[in-house]
Amino acid sequence: MAPDLKHPATGDLIVLADGEQLWRIGWPGAPVLVVTKSGPDGNALYRLADPKCKTWNKVGDMKLVPWPEAGS
Repeated sequence: MAPDLKHPATGDLIVLADGEQLWRIGWPGAPVLVVTKSGPDGNALYRLADPKCKTWNKVGDMKLVPWPEAGS
């Protein structure tokens, strides 16, 4: 069983459904966490890692980095 994941900024519990993964947007600055899944066409989709966020968007060329990061 995977350990509970809590958002570092809000402390909200992040619950992942089957096939979903947690990432952060690869940019300098405060981490912005997103959840990804495979869309119906096989391309990756993302939404903000916030329980209130239900909107899925195409990942496209956005750079994502695994979360939690190695060593954290």
